[in-house]
Amino acid sequence: DLRQWTLPQALQARASATPDRPFVTTEGEGTQSFAQCRDAALAMAGRLQAAGVCAGELVAVMAPNCGTAIHAWMGINLLGAVDVMINTGYRGAVLEHALNLVQAKVLLVEQRFLGVLRAIEPRLPQLQRIVHFRLADCPDEGDVGGFSRIELLPLASLSPQPVDLQGGPAFSSLASIIFTSGTSGPAKGVMMPHAQAYALALQTVQGLRLRARDTRYGFHPMFHTAGKFISLYAGLLAGSQVVLDRQFRAERWLARIRECGATATLAHGAMLEMIHALPPAADDADNPLERLMAAPFPRRIASDFERRFGVRGVEVWGMTEVNNPLWSPLDEPLRVGTCGRL
Repeated sequence: DLRQWTLPQALQARASATPDRPFVTTEGEGTQSFAQCRDAALAMAGRLQAAGVCAGELVAVMAPNCGTAIHAWMGINLLGAVDVMINTGYRGAVLEHALNLVQAKVLLVEQRFLGVLRAIEPRLPQLQRIVHFRLADCPDEGDVGGFSRIELLPLASLSPQPVDLQGGPAFSSLASIIFTSGTSGPAKGVMMPHAQAYALALQTVQGLRLRARDTRYGFHPMFHTAGKFISLYAGLLAGSQVVLDRQFRAERWLARIRECGATATLAHGAMLEMIHALPPAADDADNPLERLMAAPFPRRIASDFERRFGVRGVEVWGMTEVNNPLWSPLDEPLRVGTCGRL
């Protein structure tokens, strides 16, 4: 039923069906079950509501991969609002462009980014309130003030308000804005309705044949569709566990696959090139990985990558605007340099 294709509906359905099953493990923070994640997202929704967020509003988030960022994405959608994940590498005019384009009044930010925001405060006329939090690995710089106009609120100081979940957003309602890479000019904000985000996750579940027994290893940031929808949302729909690291580290990729028992993962072509360029070891294929979603699967290394690591590569092509319409079938032999069914 297309009417069920919203994040609030999917989150509640999964938390009801398998509440105690492990869902997401974030680097340095441990693991949450589906029910724990749902409850934390509800609490976040209540805190953001206390900060003035209402249904239909665009709320910006600037943070590394972490539990708080996950709960913020979900909590914003639970309120019927729109999440806008900001690239944590943005600085100066690029950051100004993103925040002014979406005209967000509220920004949730990890404390390490307050300095770059303070530097451009005079050129952020729409931003009214910054809700900030601090991760354990963020240097404690003491006073976080220094803003002349924008109100600062510690996340921990906000008491969650009761959240009315009756009704909720429609499948056609705007859910998220994802910024493009900006290679040909200022980054565009792609408007993704709930049904599009759901469809992207469902494509991943079907294309990789994800099941509850699977563990997905991910490291893409949540301001990218791969981090938020292809990794986390797909895990939510499949009822499978997701291990989400802060960043990609080629030299640690195989070790992390083994440590978390990953049966499926995703990587882009340049990442796969970096992994393949590492010195081979006799036991490279001794790992639990079964399926690799590759975008693309570089033709120079594809066949040897499958052999070396004992994995089945599934090449896909897509864009933020159109999801991933081209998938190589999982149960057919690799066709080097070709993506799709023909």
